[in-house]
This record gives sequence, C-alpha cells and structure tokens, in this order.
Amino acid sequence: MEPSINHVGMLSMFTHPVFQVVDGLIVAVNRQAADLQIKENTPVFDILESAKDEYRDFTGGTMSLSVKAGDVRFVAAVVKCDQSDIFHILTGSENNELQALALAAQHLREPLCNVIALTDTMLTFDDNAKPKNKLYSAQLNQNLHKLMRTIGNMSDTGVCANRTSGMQVQNITALINDALLHTKDLLGQNHQLLVKPCNDNINGLADDTLLERAVYNLISNAIRYSPEGSTVTASVQHSKAKVILTVENVCTDFSPEQMGTLFFRYRRTPSVTEGNSGLGLGIPLIQAVAAAHRGSLLFTLPEPGKVRFCLTIPVRTGSGTNLRSPILRPDYAGGYDHRLIELADILPSERYE
Repeated sequence: MEPSINHVGMLSMFTHPVFQVVDGLIVAVNRQAADLQIKENTPVFDILESAKDEYRDFTGGTMSLSVKAGDVRFVAAVVKCDQSDIFHILTGSENNELQALALAAQHLREPLCNVIALTDTMLTFDDNAKPKNKLYSAQLNQNLHKLMRTIGNMSDTGVCANRTSGMQVQNITALINDALLHTKDLLGQNHQLLVKPCNDNINGLADDTLLERAVYNLISNAIRYSPEGSTVTASVQHSKAKVILTVENVCTDFSPEQMGTLFFRYRRTPSVTEGNSGLGLGIPLIQAVAAAHRGSLLFTLPEPGKVRFCLTIPVRTGSGTNLRSPILRPDYAGGYDHRLIELADILPSERYE
C-alpha cells in the first residue's frame, strides 16, 4: 500500500527519525530514519523490541515503546494518523540535551544534599520553635526535595532506557501495590486517590528503584493536573504475562491537538499560573523506565474530560538479561526517602517537618 502524499511530505519536515506504518508494513521513512537502517517494505514487527501485543491492539491515542535499529535500542512514540501509524524515534539532538542536563545535575546534587541535611538538622533540634517558623522550615525542606526530584530526572532520563544492571527477579505486583498504597497514606485527606491493587503475586525481572519512580511520577502528574476534589484512580492488573498499571484522572485542559506531541521530550504546555511549570521530564522518565523493562506506555482519552495512562511491564524471568551487579549502585536520592522526593509536588508540607 502506498503512503499518502501528505504523509510523505510530512515525514521530511521532521529533523529526527520518523517512519510511517500501514497495515504492519513500513511504507515511508525520512532521511534520518534511513540513516538508522530502517527500510521501507519491512514489517514493523521485525524492529519492535517490546510491546508487540500492545501495538497490535493499538487503536487510538499515543504509545511509547522500544524499537531496535541495527544493534541499538531506541524509545519511539507512535501516533495514529488517519489509516496509518507515525513512529517518532526519540534520539539525536535530544540525547545531547539530556547529557548536558545530566552533567548539570551531577554538579547540583552534592550541594543540594548538603542543604537538605542542614534543614533536617534545623527541624530536629528546634523543637521549641514557633509554629510559623516550623511551617516555613517544612516548606523550605519540601522545595528542596522538589529540586532533588528535578535533578534526579535531569540526571537519569537519558540513561534509564538502556539500564539493565539493576534488574533482578522480584514480586512486581507487590512492588507497584506498595508504592501506590504508601502514596495514598502520605497524601492523607488532601487528595482522593483510589487504589485497586492486584492480589496475584507475580515475580519477574524488574529494577525496583526505576519502577517505583515511574509509579510515583504517574501518580504525581495525575494529581497535579486534576481539579481539586476530583478522584485519581490507580489500578493494577495481571494479564497474559504482563503487569499493567492504569492511572486515570479528570483533566479538563488537555486538548486532542496535544496528543501527537505528548511523548516528545520538553514538549509541554506551560501552566505557570497553576504552579505546574517544569522541565517536562516526568513523562520521558516513565517512557525510559518502560523501555528498560521492555514494556510500553499508552496514553488515551477514554471519555471527554478524562485522561488515562497504561504502563505495561512484561513478566520476564531472566533469559538474556544481566542480573544485578554486586557493586553497590549510588543512591540517586542521596540516602533520603525516595517517596518524599518523587511526591514532593503533591504532598502536604507537614510531611517534611
């Protein structure tokens, strides 16, 4: 089947690798994709490294998955466009920008950890401080944790997708369930989080730190962009050797036009007046975590005024995958509570006293 003229012309407009798929066949590639040895008339399933079942069921929205060109794995965003799918490979200059962010993060992390330690000391030894002073100290501590979260995303987003040294067999459903329930406990009455855990104990290869960060980022984003008083629903399911986390929330200011660029790094609609400004690295981090686990991230609009993210983690048992290195990996949180860092945007200030 020949690609439409409009789509062929559209592909050449992009500066990153892009190709078009019709009925499972690659029918058009731009120059950047051709440079990666992605060829026309090739079945797209030949280069999909993950989420083949999810892609077969892909009927709408936008999806993040992994493709392999040559011997290199890439994260790709897939967008429905008329009767075809457009694959955007997230690479090239974006990786250079992520490397620059990671370098800046390395220089920021140490002094920030020192400031947090001093703030903790103030809170510990000043029990007789006036309530207002304690509140200000807690707010300062919370904002420092927010900075730590940003630095962690800056440092790790560009490398998570290809990280395998932290993989080991563990209970994936229990890990996700615990992260969700701990979040619900920390939120208290400030936000409505409905958790539907999975009762099946499913063991498979996972990096516990990365997977927890993905869960916390999904919940944090959902709550941040939900109207006050609305409910965020998080459910965990086990189906066909996959563990699926679905997060659904009310979001009245998301337009269908944003669908195509949601998974592009740094592409976000500024919302400074609502306190939702940022680098836009939360979703790319989740994409990278999904890629590291050979999984996928799907975004859809289930009904007007609602958005839904589905993070799918395949259950793997270790064939061809590196297990955890005996060398201790540095803690990206500097020894502080990961939950307080990843959820700093949505927790009440008193959690930081």
